[in-house]
Amino acid sequence: MNAVNSQAVAITVDQLFSAAFSASRDPRSGEYMDGARAALAYRIEGARIGQPYQVGTAAADAFASGIAEGHAIWRRASGQPVTADGDYVGGLRIIGQLAADIEAQADDIEILLAALFDKLDALTDLAPTAADAVAAINCFATCAPRNAALIGEGQANIAALVAEGGAA
Repeated sequence: MNAVNSQAVAITVDQLFSAAFSASRDPRSGEYMDGARAALAYRIEGARIGQPYQVGTAAADAFASGIAEGHAIWRRASGQPVTADGDYVGGLRIIGQLAADIEAQADDIEILLAALFDKLDALTDLAPTAADAVAAINCFATCAPRNAALIGEGQANIAALVAEGGAA
C-alpha cells in the first residue's frame, strides 16, 4: 500500500476525527478514540497501527473497536458505498478496499506476534511445567507468521485482480 492514500491527500486525520467525534455524539473512551485515530492515520498517512494496550484487556478491546470505526469513517469520507452501519455494499471497488483492510490486519498480526515473542523470550528460569507450556505457546505462535504471510499473499492476489478489473 502507498505511504499516502491518493484519495486522502486533501483530507487530514484531525478533520475526519473531529467530525466523527463531535460533541453531538455519545462519548467514547480514550482507548476507543485512539483506535479510530490510528486507523485514520493508517488510511491517510500510511502510519502503522501499533498495539499500545495489553492484549486481552478492556482497553485493547476498545482500541480494536475504535480501529474498526476509524476504517468505516474513512470509507464514508472517501466516497466508498457503505450501509448505515458503515459496512460495505457490493462492487469490485469494495473488494479492493477489503483487500486493503486485509493488508492492515496482516500488519497488525505481525506487530502482535513480535510483542508475543518478546514476552516469551523474556521468560527464563521457569519450572519444568511452565517451561513446557511456554515452549508449546512458542511453537504454535511460530506458525502464525506463516499464516500472516499467506494472508498477505492472498491480499496481494485480490488487489492484483481488482487492478485488472476482476479478470481471472
